[in-house]
Amino acid sequence: MTGLCGYPLSYTVYLCGVLFVLGIELLSRSITNDPTIRGIQVNKHELKISQYANDTTVVVRDLDSVTSLLRVLNDFKEHSGLEINTTKTEAM
Repeated sequence: MTGLCGYPLSYTVYLCGVLFVLGIELLSRSITNDPTIRGIQVNKHELKISQYANDTTVVVRDLDSVTSLLRVLNDFKEHSGLEINTTKTEAM
């Protein structure tokens, strides 16, 4: 079986995984480096985002941070095609 550009399917699957990880890393850095997204203080460090595999948890301090986070997530969706799974999303 062949995948993208005639390469074997195993290479295509590997490449998709690598591209996903790179994309999620860019999202993580966008959230972490955005001064308008304020996380919580834990032992003198600001915690904004925690990721494991394809799960992402974002902790924000106030509603202004939520607005900024939604802007970043919308920009990420426009560039990558990936979006929040609203059936698994919770806000507290």
